[in-house]
Amino acid sequence: MAGFKSNKIEGSSPELVRAAALRMLDRKRYSEKELAQKLRQKGADMADIQTVLEDLRSLGLVDDQKLAEAFIHYRQYNAPKGRAYVKRELLEKGVPAELAEQGIEEYYPPEEEAALLRRLMEKELA
Repeated sequence: MAGFKSNKIEGSSPELVRAAALRMLDRKRYSEKELAQKLRQKGADMADIQTVLEDLRSLGLVDDQKLAEAFIHYRQYNAPKGRAYVKRELLEKGVPAELAEQGIEEYYPPEEEAALLRRLMEKELA
């Protein structure tokens, strides 16, 4: 097919895996686990994936803690959800449990959840 671009990484090498990872990160944020899974699905070698992830981590381009913080803020203010729901979503994204829990405790205290619930109830009753 003319113009069809394969999703596969042909002949895995750190350079090709890095290029694929950067294209993916250009479109959206991924957790390390999500990015590794996506690259593996594209045919990348695990050794190359680990090399690239270490490099991207050192450059601050892949950071599960920052991803968790940004996601929590998004869920609080743009698409409100409760603490348990947000934590579950973070875990589904591959954020380690301790980072998800730490992020929830630090950036989404129970008082915030209670205030969110009050706002939603007032909106429904108005």
